[in-house]
Amino acid sequence: MRPSPRVPLTPVAPIVFWGAWIGAIITILLMTKFIPEPTGSPFPWWIALYVLGISLLIRFGMLPRIDQTGRAFPVFLFGLALAEGCGLIAAAAVREHQKELLLASSLGVVLYMPLFLRNMVE
Repeated sequence: MRPSPRVPLTPVAPIVFWGAWIGAIITILLMTKFIPEPTGSPFPWWIALYVLGISLLIRFGMLPRIDQTGRAFPVFLFGLALAEGCGLIAAAAVREHQKELLLASSLGVVLYMPLFLRNMVE
C-alpha cells in the first residue's frame, strides 16, 4: 500500500481550526449566563487556575524547546486542551470567580494561537 501524498493546507485551515476553539469558549460563556448560581461550590476555584498554569508551563516552557513540528504538535494540543479545560471546570463545577476563570481560559487559548499559525499557512 502506497502512502497518500501530503496535501498542503490552505489558508482557510487555520481559520477553521481556531474558529472551532474560540467558538467552544464562546459557547461556554453563553451557557454560563443561563446556569443559576447555587450557594456552594463543589470544586475549589484554584484547581481550575492550576490546570491553566500547567498549560502555560507547556506553552512557554516546553514548546519553545521542541524543534520538530511533528513532535511538538501533540504537546501543543495537550496544552491547548488544558487551557480550554480551565474554562470547562469553571463553567461546570466552580461558582466563585467563574467569569475570571473563563476569561483566563480564553486568554490561555489565545496565547497558543501564534505558535503554529505561521507553519500552517506556509
